[in-house]
Amino acid sequence: MQKFDLIEPTSLDEALGILGKEDTRVIGGGTALIVLVKNGLLRPRYLVSLRKLPELGTSKPRGTGMSFGACTHLRDIERSNKVRERLPLVSAAVEHIGNVRVRSAATVGGTICEADYQSDFAVALLALGGRVRVRGLQGERLISIDEFYVGPYTTALDTGELVTELEIDAAPQGASSAYLKCVTGPVTDRPCVAVAAVVGLDAAGACVHSRLVVGGVDGFSSRPLRVTAAEQLAIGAKITSQTIAAMSEIACRQADPASDLKASAQYKKEMTKVFCRRALEQALGGNRGG
Repeated sequence: MQKFDLIEPTSLDEALGILGKEDTRVIGGGTALIVLVKNGLLRPRYLVSLRKLPELGTSKPRGTGMSFGACTHLRDIERSNKVRERLPLVSAAVEHIGNVRVRSAATVGGTICEADYQSDFAVALLALGGRVRVRGLQGERLISIDEFYVGPYTTALDTGELVTELEIDAAPQGASSAYLKCVTGPVTDRPCVAVAAVVGLDAAGACVHSRLVVGGVDGFSSRPLRVTAAEQLAIGAKITSQTIAAMSEIACRQADPASDLKASAQYKKEMTKVFCRRALEQALGGNRGG
């Protein structure tokens, strides 16, 4: 493994000043970054640890949702009753990430910046319209999650910027949600296909809110697929088994996965249909609160 210098700034301004150096990377929990460095896929000269910046490790209620500092550990999200009450979809997705040891080390910022196309977290974030707050020497920006992911393992972060916070709104009051993933290996594996569904009904049973997001089925793109045509089909309708089947079929047609070591592209397309149906059925069956 290539040698590197580990730098631990004690202020955000100090960290931003260091990020201007060539061949510099920010490290959170290191669960993914260190593997890439060990395998020679990344060759940073400097790694900037944010663990001595306590302001980046806090989470708090924000409106109906929550905000999470970039250094918040996934295990803290998983164990939080407040997150479970306000953002059950996020709680469910986080529970599927790796194992307890991974979740205890991995951070919010590192997880979203990895920009892996096989992400549990990104699928839930897109379904709820998450936003990423980033900071650089030139100031601060707030980027929607669908604009944050721009390509395979690539984000909208400019050189010298880092993620400081993740903001997530709760689903509309009364909406229900579900997160499911398909794996071809151990249950702790990254998803072959991941699905998040959010559905809200009015008093008459008609759909007034619909989100259907599928991860891992847009080539190697880090941005999950939001199936807007399926969402639009549901709005204003009473969702029946036929509606769910039609929505799942639309998702299957729009999916354009790449074959990899986990599964063939055709298998992923078929599982898109299967898991969209299951997620929609589960969302309509309970988990009130979004």
